[in-house]
Amino acid sequence: MGYVSVSQTETLNTAKNLIYKNPTAAIDLVANYLDQDNYLSAKAYSITGKAYEVQGLYTTAYGAYAKGINTLYGADTLDYYLEYAIFNNMAMIAFESNQYNMSSNLYGKAAEAAERYVKHDAGVAAYYNEQYLPNKMKFYQANAMYDAGDLDGALDIYLELDKQFKTEVKDVNTYALLRNEYGLNAKAVKKLNDAEYYFNSIINMDKVSGYYKQSAMHNLALVKMEMGDTLQALRCFNEAINLPGQGIVDKQRFISMMDKGELLLDMNKNKEAVHALHEALALGVDIKHDLRLINIYYLLERASKKLNLDKSDGYGDIYQGMIASHIKRQGEIISQEKARVFHMALNEAKYNEKIEALKRSYSYRLFFNIVLFVAIAIVITYLGVWCNIKLKIRRTITR
Repeated sequence: MGYVSVSQTETLNTAKNLIYKNPTAAIDLVANYLDQDNYLSAKAYSITGKAYEVQGLYTTAYGAYAKGINTLYGADTLDYYLEYAIFNNMAMIAFESNQYNMSSNLYGKAAEAAERYVKHDAGVAAYYNEQYLPNKMKFYQANAMYDAGDLDGALDIYLELDKQFKTEVKDVNTYALLRNEYGLNAKAVKKLNDAEYYFNSIINMDKVSGYYKQSAMHNLALVKMEMGDTLQALRCFNEAINLPGQGIVDKQRFISMMDKGELLLDMNKNKEAVHALHEALALGVDIKHDLRLINIYYLLERASKKLNLDKSDGYGDIYQGMIASHIKRQGEIISQEKARVFHMALNEAKYNEKIEALKRSYSYRLFFNIVLFVAIAIVITYLGVWCNIKLKIRRTITR
């Protein structure tokens, strides 16, 4: 692990705590650590990237993460958790920018780093309940592959993950993720009863976090819509919006409110639809980076026209403007990734050499321990035999 002084560690920790409270202050606090091409610099870039991300500056955040991982790979250190965290954050930005092939590749790298972290820092991973990070990364990698059109590749990963649940479910969250995915796939091929079964299995399962239960309840509402049971669909949307429990984020509630608003529109309950859509916007969720969320302005434009309003508050213009910005941001992120891959090739090769060297040192250590164990066993056996012979000789003499 690279050297970071006590005062530098304190500064990094202070900056981390400021990311969500005052992201600009967090960036300023670690600014002097950037561009030093060492382990400290890599950690500072990671904090800077997250602070930009919190502010909705996703292209700038992606650039900071790219510099962070490149710096980490070039530094004289191995930090598997930091490697995982940076790749995970980059993958999420790529996915939400609808760059699914890029996201799949990045999630794959995050999964590899997470496996190394869990293997070499088992105690730390267990303490923070992070033993299952590789499962989570592989699942999201499969999701990105699925959305990129690689259905066979995604299915292979889903089935490989599912093998661990044949006898016992230890990783309940990955189990819930898979059941949710199976439900969505069943819904896509119109096997609505199967989809309903999978979503209910998550909702009724103990120890699953509110995050996954909320997603399952939302998806159950979508199934009820396809079944034509609009009243049950509304009930499920309302439960998803108001579901108590830890882990539920405003973005999830936003999506449920938006889809509820669309259902109300289709039911010609236009005033109620507008109310639901405005409630969603009132959550203050940053939606400009995600095409699925931008759709709310299209729905508000529809609702305004159905209500024959002379003024629609420019929802259509807002929608078109956000679409244009989204397309521009996609191009910027693709350019950032191409630059990262180009500049990182040499450092990545060196980093992999360090990993292989560490593996060899573990192998040598294991071999030495085995040889030492065998030698000790031989000596103990020899001494035991010798003592036994001496004892027999004594008995013979005393007789």
